[in-house]
Amino acid sequence: MKSAFGYTPEQFIWFGGYTGGAALMHDEMRWKAYIRESIIRTSISQDILQLTRIDKPALLAQLFDLACLYSGQIVSLQKLTGLLQHAGNVTTLANYLELLSASGFVSGIKKYSGKAIMKRASPPKLQVHDNSLMTASLPETMKEAFADKSLKGRLIESSIGTELIRRCRISNWSLYYWREANEEIDFIVEKGKQLTAIEVKSGKEKVNYKIIEQFKKLYPSSSFLPISNELANSWEKYLDSK
Repeated sequence: MKSAFGYTPEQFIWFGGYTGGAALMHDEMRWKAYIRESIIRTSISQDILQLTRIDKPALLAQLFDLACLYSGQIVSLQKLTGLLQHAGNVTTLANYLELLSASGFVSGIKKYSGKAIMKRASPPKLQVHDNSLMTASLPETMKEAFADKSLKGRLIESSIGTELIRRCRISNWSLYYWREANEEIDFIVEKGKQLTAIEVKSGKEKVNYKIIEQFKKLYPSSSFLPISNELANSWEKYLDSK
């Protein structure tokens, strides 16, 4: 990444992959304005509103903003309805979220279950398709964001999610998360009958192997891939193997 594009990993996580904004990296305020106005607003008004009938365009735009801001978090559609200023119901939000996903902006990843009905009923884990859609809406600068351990962890997890979404779309795989009570596995990749549980850890966080054991008891044939600073090569090896 560094040799090809001159990006450090931190810069790629923060600035994302929209090449039009690369020249503005030195001025984050201008860069954020570019992403919001030239990428987000233009795409919604031209790529979505002009091609699809949307009865509540203001609701769609506000849902997009919230979904990007909450990238990497599990948020029920009922909670999103309460956060939105414009009136809407759960069915409308679900349809708009599917539209945003099909347009390549933000998806609602479903909880993995062996039962299809449980997948559909689960609250979505929101995931942007490019991290800049999230970071352009944050008040923090890149330096401030990476100094905040909690926010840094969210940014890293979201960046892994963007790559997984891209890989899954290309390869026709399915992407989920898994949660039982308060225990969560960040991502589940389903390739046919093959399941890979992916846990993302930043800094010195330890992998909770008890969660993995719990998941493997339910799905014995599944494999596990931890991604952390200490195991950075695991991600590259995983991608190379596919």
